[in-house]
Amino acid sequence: MKWLAATNLCPESRGVLELVAWLHGQDGESESTAVSVATDRDLFGVTDATRTQIHERLGVALAESIKASPAQGLFGGQAVLTETSVARALANEALRRHSVLIVGRRAERESRRLVRLGAVVRRVLRQLATPVMVAPADWRAEHAGLGPVLVAIDPTEPSLAAIAFGERLADALGRRAEWVHVLPGVEELGVPYLASTQARERRRQFHEAATRSLHEYLSGRGRSPERVRLVTGPPVEAIVETADEVDAAVIVTGSRRLSAGERLLSASTGSELASVSPRIVAIVPPDLL
Repeated sequence: MKWLAATNLCPESRGVLELVAWLHGQDGESESTAVSVATDRDLFGVTDATRTQIHERLGVALAESIKASPAQGLFGGQAVLTETSVARALANEALRRHSVLIVGRRAERESRRLVRLGAVVRRVLRQLATPVMVAPADWRAEHAGLGPVLVAIDPTEPSLAAIAFGERLADALGRRAEWVHVLPGVEELGVPYLASTQARERRRQFHEAATRSLHEYLSGRGRSPERVRLVTGPPVEAIVETADEVDAAVIVTGSRRLSAGERLLSASTGSELASVSPRIVAIVPPDLL
């Protein structure tokens, strides 16, 4: 597989470089390129000659950073770009190179800090030109799970792209791909206010209907419903807990490409997973197929 690693001189790049090294160790056919972006705002008012010098110095600094990491010698190339938007530059470069973009989040694996992804990564996930893998700032190879690539799915079209990417990634890593589906909550049906026997029956009926819908969706698209783990609970928490149970190597999920306004009304599962999971999370665009 082809990887485009977003690197800079900040601490979150350490997890990116560690992930690149791990991916190469699992997949002998990996091809990686390192990229860094300097914004026009950073270079405002400087001459072309000075701009060239800054690019050269940044390239040298990044090369030194890579040389001191486990990813030393693994990059086939390195690029320093100038663009108004870092997120747009990364998305366009990943699309141009037909690569999976790897970015680092600000928060560490077990951190509870308020700002977890960072503004650039959130914008990258909104644009999502190609699959994006998010690494916690302190992620290391020893943190990689020994289990499957876990693909979170539901009966919607973005899940098909997530399944396809998850299976491709699993093949590259020499792992199996497993699917997990979080059954919808039923509290909005008034279950908390029913007698216990009624509540159990309502939940059973609701879960049976949701399971049947998922099975019909997968079967109608040539996918085996028997491969799905069915779990309950808040979606992000349930997926993270399932990943812990199976010791997942990577969590994969699709994206609905919510707009900024839609995100005010409905949380993005992919972004939330990438924010809180101690594992590597891959978010896949719905039109990848």
